[in-house]
Amino acid sequence: MYLFLDTETGGLDPKETDLLSVGCIKVREDFTRIDRLSINVAPDSGIYRVNPQALQINGIDLAHRLDVHPYNNASSVLWEWLDSLEFSSLEKYTIAGWNVNFDIGFLKAQLFANQDAVWNSLFQFQVYDVQSVVQYATSVGILAKNLQGRGMHTVAQALGFPIDKHEPHDVLRDTEATLFIANTVYQQAAFFKNRKEG
Repeated sequence: MYLFLDTETGGLDPKETDLLSVGCIKVREDFTRIDRLSINVAPDSGIYRVNPQALQINGIDLAHRLDVHPYNNASSVLWEWLDSLEFSSLEKYTIAGWNVNFDIGFLKAQLFANQDAVWNSLFQFQVYDVQSVVQYATSVGILAKNLQGRGMHTVAQALGFPIDKHEPHDVLRDTEATLFIANTVYQQAAFFKNRKEG
């Protein structure tokens, strides 16, 4: 089972800036959706460490966010959602996303700090980085070469996912876009394989 995710953050370094929101979609191996979750989060102190340029890019207005969960509560909400009925105790999620190690860094540092046992009980060691998959798919002709090195929004839009680049970032919409890209590559690769074998 996959956990597609995206985060919005107050900067690039989880040691210096804070995680602001998390979007997740539980997905089966065939890319069918099971459930989704979006959660706004804040440091337990209520004091944000943010880079103003990051907020300008993601369009988050910290003063007007609703349903914000402190990190301690947010990690419990996320854990309970992940550890639901669809989830076998013998199965772990493979985390998937665009440049997904960036998101994992913030999650482990801020929502799951000092909770390695919980993290390891939920997630596989390996990850599915959709950005790397797109790089490979463009290099072997599964996707158009002009998508090589492009950002997630550009790739998603080129493949047919509706994105308004002028809207503020939304973690759930961006997670949906990443899942759409992964599913498109999966379908194109199957078509590519069948064409070569036929």
